[in-house]
Amino acid sequence: MKLHLPLLVGLLSACSNGVDNKKTTGKDTAIHQEVNAINWHETDSVEFIFYPDPKKQKEYKHLFIRDSIFLKTLAGNLESATVPSKQCTHNSKFYLFKNGEVFKTVYVSDSCNYLAYAVNSRQKFVIMNTAMKALIIEQVTQLANK
Repeated sequence: MKLHLPLLVGLLSACSNGVDNKKTTGKDTAIHQEVNAINWHETDSVEFIFYPDPKKQKEYKHLFIRDSIFLKTLAGNLESATVPSKQCTHNSKFYLFKNGEVFKTVYVSDSCNYLAYAVNSRQKFVIMNTAMKALIIEQVTQLANK
């Protein structure tokens, strides 16, 4: 025990020497820029995924949409002002394509009437306008008749 006590005291004093426990704050030099400038109008096609039962998302129906009216309506709706987040189940989603590549995923909730997407890992929500809702209902009806 005699040998351990000096060793323990030595270790404790060595650990506390030279340590400054004061917290300092400096100027944040990181650049915090959120990129919201998504050009939705560059979308040239959409894959529409519909989940008849949102709890079973392994079971879905899908179709590709290239209709210019649908694409312009979707782009215009997504340019709307964002609203506070909503916690609702999405029952469908869109994969937006540009030059043959997926560039954005947009989630749809009919029950909460929103479109959602992510920018820099932050969710954004916009209220689905009546024109967009009507076009989605039309697509769902088309899928139901397949």
